[in-house]
Amino acid sequence: MSREPTDWTFGGAWPYAPKWFDMPEGRLQYIDEGPRDGIPIVMVHGNPTWLSRTGILACPSQIPSGPQGPISDFVAKEGTKPASAFVNKPIKIVWPMNDVAFGPETLDNMWLKSFPHADVSRIEKAGHFIQEDAHEAVISELMDFIDRVQPSSGEDE
Repeated sequence: MSREPTDWTFGGAWPYAPKWFDMPEGRLQYIDEGPRDGIPIVMVHGNPTWLSRTGILACPSQIPSGPQGPISDFVAKEGTKPASAFVNKPIKIVWPMNDVAFGPETLDNMWLKSFPHADVSRIEKAGHFIQEDAHEAVISELMDFIDRVQPSSGEDE
């Protein structure tokens, strides 16, 4: 049985061409759009597509429960390399305070230890799928952050 190729534009609703970053641990899709001299914006989430929730099934088995396993091995190998790439860069974290998988202690004990200078917005009435539970707040927070950190025209970066 032949399988139709995945429509990464979601029927034309997503205007960006798919781009991929391949590494031995897996594949990450990213968007590289906007002015070359603009500020970079990095957003991270584990769902492979908007239409697929297979990540929900796979993700819990990847959460480390001890010092061994693919995620623990990756973190041990990479160490602080990923975090060091963001030193002295503006960082915005919009965190769902009712996430049953990654509660407020994950924000405080992991993310804020790595990025103590981050601008944090805690969204009280949002769960794990913050982009669905509180999309208005997420978009507003991100747009305000972009407006604050984006250099004015004619200003040096």
